[in-house]
Amino acid sequence: MTPADLDAVIAVVTETDEEDGEEAASDLAGDGVDGHFVLTLGDDPTPVGVTGFRHVPATERTSSLSWTYLAHAHRGRGHGRVLLEHALGELRALGCRKVFVKVSDYVDPEDGAIYASAAALYEKLGFVRELTELDFHDVGENLIIHGLQLAADDGSEEPEIAEERAAIAFVGLREIDDSDGAYTFEWSAGRASLFRRGGGGFDRQDLMLGLEGVRKAGGRKVFLTFPSNLPAIHEPLRAAGFERTGRLHDYYERGLHELHFSHDLAGVP
Repeated sequence: MTPADLDAVIAVVTETDEEDGEEAASDLAGDGVDGHFVLTLGDDPTPVGVTGFRHVPATERTSSLSWTYLAHAHRGRGHGRVLLEHALGELRALGCRKVFVKVSDYVDPEDGAIYASAAALYEKLGFVRELTELDFHDVGENLIIHGLQLAADDGSEEPEIAEERAAIAFVGLREIDDSDGAYTFEWSAGRASLFRRGGGGFDRQDLMLGLEGVRKAGGRKVFLTFPSNLPAIHEPLRAAGFERTGRLHDYYERGLHELHFSHDLAGVP
């Protein structure tokens, strides 16, 4: 993909969903088109499909697929598989260890489950469903995350990951992109908390203040993720009413997973 392909690619994405088109335009214009590929047919240089990936910061060779769409007129002919196999081949050549892809289960009133065929294709290519976040995008619209291990398993035992006891504090809250009322807390190790004056740390009081901030902002649900080697997070999260929703296996590196938690603001008075 080159910058000259941008308009045609956005048109392909928008054909499936207008909001997706707006998000893709912002992402590809802002973060560039490196790692993205287009499909053209015959002598016509106009892209009819797109796929790509982004490397995940602070991980050991983990990537995520992004903006994988095919024009409606060219579906059902194997083109989507060609696109994805090309992207996965590029990731393998780059030494990527694991790749994840996020899919919505949104059901359009007229067109039905518009992402169902994409999810089925991912599974045919070996992706495994690892996590479902209920009501993530909106009430009744869930987020499904699939993972695919690209590097061959050498058969060795899973490494033992040392626990970390770093001081954790929240530094902000924000509404999650492509969601209606879903928020997350931005957190950091070794910094004073934004939610509580005078510092504080990762405890129930801090979490409750953050939840109250989301409620005042009109949020309906909070989603948090943490590495699996932070034992100090679990008790405060439970005390504040968060539920563990699952994990992404080997997300950061082999043996170091990403744990997911959520809190429904309907339970906050």
